[in-house]
Amino acid sequence: MFMNWRGQLSSYRLGWGFLFISLLTTFAYFPITKAGYIWDDAEYVTENSPVLETGGISRIWLEPGTTPYYYPTTFSIFWLEHQLWGLHPLGFHLVNLAVHILNACLLVIVLTYLKVPGAILAGLIFALHPVQSASVAWVTELKNVFSETLYLCALLLWLRASGRLGLGYLLAVFVFLLAMLTKPVVCSFPIILLLIVWWKSDVDWRRQVLTTLPFFLVSVGISLFTIFWEGKHKIAIDKLYDISILERGVLCNQSFAFYVSKLVWPNPLVAVYPHWDVDLFSFQALMFPLGITMVFLLLWFMRSSWGRGPLTLALALAATLGPILGIVNFSGMVYSFVYTHHLYHATSFFALMVGFIFGSYVVANRSRTMRVILWGFTCALLAAYGIQTWNQTKVYQSERTLFEHNVKVYPDIPQPRIFLGNALLQEGETSLAIAQFKEALSLSPTDPQAHFAMAGVMTITGEPDRAFDHLKKAVEASPTFAAARFNLAWAYLNRKDPKSAIEQFEELLRTRPNYWSAYLPLAETLMKEGRVGEAIQTMEAVLILRPEYTEARYRLATLILQQGDLEGAVSHFEAALRLDPDQGFQLKPKFAEVLVG
Repeated sequence: MFMNWRGQLSSYRLGWGFLFISLLTTFAYFPITKAGYIWDDAEYVTENSPVLETGGISRIWLEPGTTPYYYPTTFSIFWLEHQLWGLHPLGFHLVNLAVHILNACLLVIVLTYLKVPGAILAGLIFALHPVQSASVAWVTELKNVFSETLYLCALLLWLRASGRLGLGYLLAVFVFLLAMLTKPVVCSFPIILLLIVWWKSDVDWRRQVLTTLPFFLVSVGISLFTIFWEGKHKIAIDKLYDISILERGVLCNQSFAFYVSKLVWPNPLVAVYPHWDVDLFSFQALMFPLGITMVFLLLWFMRSSWGRGPLTLALALAATLGPILGIVNFSGMVYSFVYTHHLYHATSFFALMVGFIFGSYVVANRSRTMRVILWGFTCALLAAYGIQTWNQTKVYQSERTLFEHNVKVYPDIPQPRIFLGNALLQEGETSLAIAQFKEALSLSPTDPQAHFAMAGVMTITGEPDRAFDHLKKAVEASPTFAAARFNLAWAYLNRKDPKSAIEQFEELLRTRPNYWSAYLPLAETLMKEGRVGEAIQTMEAVLILRPEYTEARYRLATLILQQGDLEGAVSHFEAALRLDPDQGFQLKPKFAEVLVG
């Protein structure tokens, strides 16, 4: 199908290219050697029990609910890293950087295999582009970086298979499966394969199209599972996600335009961008779809003059960005519709485009002056990328530096101030944290996240009444804000109002039935109110969600024993001991006391 990649660039040139990429990228990302953990890193690594447990690897693969998302390949790597160097952040950051450099080199090999000019330059742009810092300098985003590694390896294996259904082809399907289990955002892979077949019109396209079918099956299957699982576990029913089909079309066009603009002009770059309104009758709602459509039509009609390459790249970029444009809900939409780290995979196509244009002009242009100008411009571009990446990487030193930068760039949006306040609170800077929360509330008086944050501070400072008021306002502003309603229920319990607490717990579980930590306090409150049958049903419900919930099994055992069901009680008690033998010495005496009355 395609010629051997070594025929396009000599091993000597490739070796120097890989060395150049490695040195420049290492230099640009050197500040990560002093970086710590930020944002979701606690949920993914430092407080993730399967990652921290010696035997947690089986739970990562076999128990989807034990990790924040079912990305078993990603969490397996985190587990392995923890086994090697514990929770020292340097090791995690260096792995991200090493894999990112590997990706840039793999991209060069893929482009050389496809006979694309400017392959090494494309690798350098991919490695140094400032938008990549959001993935490379953030431990959690190993899922982005490593899924690209597997993506490129699967692509190489597919190219080498050349339509033959041999071991290499089967290995390509397996590697793509692992990529999807690292982060399903790579689901556009089979579409990229079809675009390559269309671009390389000289190949046996019928056989090539047939070879993409298993990739489509893997992509669609895991994507549907992810949409279902995350919709059930991570995304509440909220008016924010209640977007019509037409509004989603507008949102997709606006997001696509935003991402393309950041690839072309990567400044400013922050963690959280302003949350714009989706308005069907706005100027952008008309102009963005019209402009994007005109660009694609131009590339289509000019394909006879320009070739299929430019249109193929534009379609590949759109397909790669597609899953994160707002077509389907994702949990981060609560804070922003767009995120810089979503650009990691798409940057390869932007890099390919720039490298292709440069390579084509250098080959075609015989003017020495023009070549010098082109090389000068390229060196200046790479230097600018490297400097901005260095500066951007320093922003990711800590959660505090990340959101101090965000507040500096966008001082008029509340969400970065809330995150900054939380970071300050973790550092013991309570008065500074309160100042940020107050500023967030002045910017958006009904912001539920700001009220929730203020409630937390008021609890710490010993002002339960003010905390209660803020929790009520948070729930009023966002009825499906699960953590706020959970805390409000406990606040009612502390105020000796079990009836209101039960109402809050039940409403929480109505909208978030998988919020498992609410079941046991609800059951205990129901028991105290004499509603034993409902308490038993509640604990049985949580054991369906989390069969390994030992404490719930013990409480259920004691409760049904009191109802005269000895056989059922013993079965739950034995199950609790099997799940957690270390608790046996504590549970046996308690259970014995219940048995003897």
